[in-house]
Amino acid sequence: MGTGGPVSVEHPGANRNAMGKPQSKRQCNRGILPRHPIFLPEPTRRRPVTPPNTPHEKPRSGTIACVGQLRQVGLAMRSFANDHRDKFPAHVAIQDGGAYTRPNAWEHFLTLSNELVPKILICPSDRQRQAARGFSAQPNGFAGATNRNRALSYFAATHCFSHLSQIMLAGDRNLTNGVGTLTRFGPAGISTGALPFEPTAASLARVTWGPTPHRFAGNIGLVDGCVIQPKPVALRKQLVRGATAGDPNNINHILPP
Repeated sequence: MGTGGPVSVEHPGANRNAMGKPQSKRQCNRGILPRHPIFLPEPTRRRPVTPPNTPHEKPRSGTIACVGQLRQVGLAMRSFANDHRDKFPAHVAIQDGGAYTRPNAWEHFLTLSNELVPKILICPSDRQRQAARGFSAQPNGFAGATNRNRALSYFAATHCFSHLSQIMLAGDRNLTNGVGTLTRFGPAGISTGALPFEPTAASLARVTWGPTPHRFAGNIGLVDGCVIQPKPVALRKQLVRGATAGDPNNINHILPP
């Protein structure tokens, strides 16, 4: 044993890579934590920024729920048609359980009382309407004088036929022709109360969705059970497509609540 300088003892495997070769100190320290912890400042928590409401903004949750409810309305309509020789309420006589000649939207949905509950007839985004309790004519019932159309968020279509799958059955009440004048509709025996959509360029240019309940947007349930969310251009095409379903003047109609 000598008294020379200090002896460097290398820990087995220290400062060596996977091949057993020595590494530089820079490479070796990459995965080693410091002896004393370093405290970093906690990142500032920012509140989510909500963009301002725009005219074309839709409340997504309410819209999705509305789509589901219109699908249930479509199933109820189809069930009704299965029991009435493939005819929907607008073309079935009152004595047979339909709403032929009846000008009020609520009377057409009343025919579905065995298939639905009143809550389904109120869009979740519609803050101006309230669901009735049952379909009776009692004060709190759907057929009660203080409810009826006030307990309904959807229009009833009058041009619906089982063999025309892409025709409207029902939809959000904010569909407008830009005029608001109500007229008659012969094929459903309605003398007044029907909202017309004439297929002329000038009339179709006024067709749009109103502000409530879906802020300039809306949903439409079709005969085939699908629910569409057409923007104004597609909406106008849909109304022209439905105009050939029964009206001698090719004018589509709906019954707004």
